[in-house]
Amino acid sequence: FRSELLDDEVNPVWLRAPLAPRFAARRQGRSVELGAVRRRVQALAQRCDVLLVEGAGGVLVPLTPRQTVAEFIAGVGAETVVVATNRIGVINQVGLTVEALRGRGVRVRKVVLMDPAALDPSSSGNGGYVRETLVGIEVFRIRNLGMRASQIGVVERAAKKLKKVLAGICGVDIVCPRSLERSAKAGRPSADKKTKKSR
Repeated sequence: FRSELLDDEVNPVWLRAPLAPRFAARRQGRSVELGAVRRRVQALAQRCDVLLVEGAGGVLVPLTPRQTVAEFIAGVGAETVVVATNRIGVINQVGLTVEALRGRGVRVRKVVLMDPAALDPSSSGNGGYVRETLVGIEVFRIRNLGMRASQIGVVERAAKKLKKVLAGICGVDIVCPRSLERSAKAGRPSADKKTKKSR
């Protein structure tokens, strides 16, 4: 699918330094106004069937002196998909993340384990271990897409292979216009809006 969102809609706050937003903003002599960001997210959600909002680092990363990513998620009222690298230590990392979110009243729906370029001895079993540890949360695994993963051709080929996984993560039956056409021909109701992603 192709996003209909403008760059400033996808990313409402632009900061130069690759730091936690609180400190990147301070370096530029500015602050992050989370109320405006929250309103932007809620407005965009009205235009989508599924809106994916990517966090800035882990859930305890400070966005402002008073709010972390976790508190922002709670304020928006969003359900959460936790994404982590599939390597040794991920069980603890995911467990701490889920605990921090649940402690703020956030519902964690799913966990996605992203394979690194080089797997370690834990990688093959981590998905099962996380399922066993966090009962009731769906766990997905996405294979590494290689060094050229940011190139559009690689992304398009990967999307075709990962269609079912992506649909499961997003909680929708379809992830592309062709699927919408097939749904219509089969007599099933189809959505009028496209899935969009926002950062």
